Amino acid sequence: MYSLRRSIFQFFVGLLALALCVNFVLVYRSTWSHTRAQVERQLHAGWQVFGNELDARRKAQTAMAVLITQDFGLRSEIATFSDQANVESLRVVLDNFRQRSSADLALATDAGGKVLAATDRHFAAGSLFSLPSPARSESQQDMLLVREGRLYHVFVTPIYAPAPNLVGWFVLGFAQNDETTRHLSELTGLQVSLVQKEGRQLQVLASSLGDSERRVLQGMVWPGRPAGNAVLSDDQLYYAAPLQGQGGGLEVVLQRSLSEAMQGYRPLFWQLALMAGVTLVLTVLGAFFIAGSVSRPLSELARYVRRVGSGDYAAAPPPPARGEVQELFAEFDTMRQAIAERESQIAYAAYHDPLTGLPNRLRFQQQLQEQIAANPGQVVAVLVLGLNHFKDINDTLGHHSGDMVLRQVALRLMAQQRPLDRVARFSGDAFAILLNGVERHEVLALSLHYKQILDESFLIENIAMTVNAAMGIGLYPEHAESPATLLQRAEIAMYVAKEKRLPCALYSHQQNRYSLLRLSLMSELRGAIDRNELVLHYQPKLDIREQRVSGVECLVRWQHPVHGLIFPDDFIPLAEQTGNIRYLTAWAIRTALTQCARWRQQGMELMMAVNISSVDLQDPTLIGNVTEALAASGIPAERLWLEVTESAVMHDIDKAVELLGGLRKLGVRLAIDDYGTGYSSMAQLKRLPVHEMKIDKSFVMGLTHSDDDAIIVRSTIELGHNMGLSLVAEGVESEEIFQLLARYGCDIAQGYWIARPLAVDAFEQWWWQRAESRIAQEGI
Repeated sequence: MYSLRRSIFQFFVGLLALALCVNFVLVYRSTWSHTRAQVERQLHAGWQVFGNELDARRKAQTAMAVLITQDFGLRSEIATFSDQANVESLRVVLDNFRQRSSADLALATDAGGKVLAATDRHFAAGSLFSLPSPARSESQQDMLLVREGRLYHVFVTPIYAPAPNLVGWFVLGFAQNDETTRHLSELTGLQVSLVQKEGRQLQVLASSLGDSERRVLQGMVWPGRPAGNAVLSDDQLYYAAPLQGQGGGLEVVLQRSLSEAMQGYRPLFWQLALMAGVTLVLTVLGAFFIAGSVSRPLSELARYVRRVGSGDYAAAPPPPARGEVQELFAEFDTMRQAIAERESQIAYAAYHDPLTGLPNRLRFQQQLQEQIAANPGQVVAVLVLGLNHFKDINDTLGHHSGDMVLRQVALRLMAQQRPLDRVARFSGDAFAILLNGVERHEVLALSLHYKQILDESFLIENIAMTVNAAMGIGLYPEHAESPATLLQRAEIAMYVAKEKRLPCALYSHQQNRYSLLRLSLMSELRGAIDRNELVLHYQPKLDIREQRVSGVECLVRWQHPVHGLIFPDDFIPLAEQTGNIRYLTAWAIRTALTQCARWRQQGMELMMAVNISSVDLQDPTLIGNVTEALAASGIPAERLWLEVTESAVMHDIDKAVELLGGLRKLGVRLAIDDYGTGYSSMAQLKRLPVHEMKIDKSFVMGLTHSDDDAIIVRSTIELGHNMGLSLVAEGVESEEIFQLLARYGCDIAQGYWIARPLAVDAFEQWWWQRAESRIAQEGI
């Protein structure tokens, strides 16, 4: 888990540790470099000491050899040496001189270098001793000689009897062994080794080293660098210089361990380590103090912020700090106050409608829950009030006017509100009222108490308008025990009241089944088209003057495999909501034209009228679908009538005029359905490229007993004829209505008195029966 205090502490301690490590590395590096330079100088100085020592020995031993060769006995022995019998006598003499001179080897050769006698068995009598080249010029010389792995420093001196008569050579040799190298090591302070180099391999002839160090040197692959240069290998610094000798490859190797050379600096390193440790301890304490002084107020601030974050906006701020932290505290406290204010606004907005200020659906549901919990088993009523045709107000006067209506409705509801009741606005045109402390028989009276607010007209922008509403009623615990379900069922009752044009409706379980059925149908409708579950029923249209059937209106039915025959009022609105209406319309047009083609083959010449909805008027593919259906069926375009309701056209009249004009250019006949129920004006009506007007059945059915309906029907017929339109009367339920329509000059009648909508077979049977009856009447 991240901690600022720990981070500050780790930063300071880590930074110091890094600085100390860098400092130690630099000091060690400098010391090491200085020590190496010192050792290299010591190696060069040791080589000088080695050379001086070698020169001193050469002078002393040369003098000794010259003195021995002056001995008369030695010269006579060599001069008189004639055969093998004198070898032992000469060896005794030579051994005597060897001992007197502290040498390791003494031998005598004749003038040609043939060994006469020697004190060392490695130099056999009669063997040839290789003399140095200058010796052949009869001068005294010295050289290094390797024999059987042993190194000798030999001095070769000529023997005259008398001069310049050279009778032989006297050789005095001194072994260069470990004792010699240890002596040289003591003089130089270095390890000394005498080696013979064969390629890049070394053979150690003598050394002051121990056995293990000697094996390391013996096994080294000597780097190919010029002699006289220092070479570093592992911890050892080596210096090799060549020696003149017989056989070649002889070198002296001086070496020194750098770690031993740096032993003198150990106290310094210990002092540095002690200083670093003390500094680190002090830094740890300082960092701990600084980290605490910085992180402590921030930790308090973090706890404060967490309390604010958890919703405790009344939390007291931490005690004031100093400097930038104090400014940070002040800013956080300002932020807390701003958040508290915004939270209050958000909480209010979350539970209230912004337009009217009334509680919204969520708050109303909470109030309902509280009321049910406080009084379990007591009757609680929920009224849902939905304004009728509110969308028309928005579309006609604009949303601003619609908002004014909603605000005035809210004010009137609050003015009528009883002390224990609660009023809320759900959404759109829906309001809800919670009735507390009521009996079941009081609910209807109270619902009318609230509904009377609509009796007085509303004044919107100097326009007085009347607004109607439908009210749904749900009762606890009779209709539901949970608040959400009770609200849903009150809304279902409101929708039922709207559909049946009732002032109010009490929820019943049959309504719930109807609602569930609608939901089921909504999900199954598209599949029903694909599964050919839809059928068309045909209602005849009778030409009043000629008393003949001129056409049929094609009415869709759904032959559901479970619910049986379903009428269009139950699923057409669902098709419009889901967007499936375009598929349904295309199917209805294709099916109607196909059936028309079959009837023509049977001698039945009929116009086919198909209804289209407001959604179809927004569909750019409608004209293409109609064109394809006409081409596929071979039916002339004038045989197809498309009927659209007055309210559907008024939804978007400009677009409707454009699309209907395209259909008219195809030759399709157009009709305005349910005329008189919408809000169209004469100016709008004359813009429509239609051929026919259908008077709504609500006026036609009241024709015989309502003077107002009679006036509306008669004036509509005259108006339509004056505009060049044919008139169709729907809802002809009796002969009396039919005769009145004939007197008014109506063109076509349609209704149950003529025939109900019939399936294909039933319609064909009805047609032929009527045709036979008419033939019989004409024959009479």
